[in-house]
Amino acid sequence: HDQILSATEQAPSVGTKSWGRRFTVTKYLPRSASYGKFNDGLTARRNGDYARAVAAFQLVLNSNPAPDLQQEAQYRLGEADWLNNDDTRAITALNAYLQANPNGARVPESRYLLADAYRVKKDYPNALEQLRLYRGLTQTLAGDTDAAIADVMILAGDATSALAQYDRALQDMTMA
Repeated sequence: HDQILSATEQAPSVGTKSWGRRFTVTKYLPRSASYGKFNDGLTARRNGDYARAVAAFQLVLNSNPAPDLQQEAQYRLGEADWLNNDDTRAITALNAYLQANPNGARVPESRYLLADAYRVKKDYPNALEQLRLYRGLTQTLAGDTDAAIADVMILAGDATSALAQYDRALQDMTMA
């Protein structure tokens, strides 16, 4: 059967959420009609109808899909919950994705979204853990990630560590 990750990729659009971080929203056109509900979820998400996207991705997961579709639908469910500002559900869905797919293609993004959801819930230890894991997985925007870690340290009341982390962020930004 078709691989969802080998779907036709279109030009990404850009949005912002969280610390002002820019994130890309990649649009996929499934090659098979069996991915119709998944495509409905992507379309709803792209159109900003996050509640409808959540419902569509949940329907996909409830239908016992092929493993590639299950993996992508689980990530997209967490992402849609996060975009819908339902941080509790996002945490549950993204942790489920990470547990089932510890080496999955969406692990870095999942870690970042989890960090933001935990930050919003004022669960600073878990937010820091996820940001540090994210930082270890990708060097993309390392200075921004280091600054986000420092921001959470400030929120957690650890100004001394935050200052050292901001210094690291500045060093990372000058090395880019």
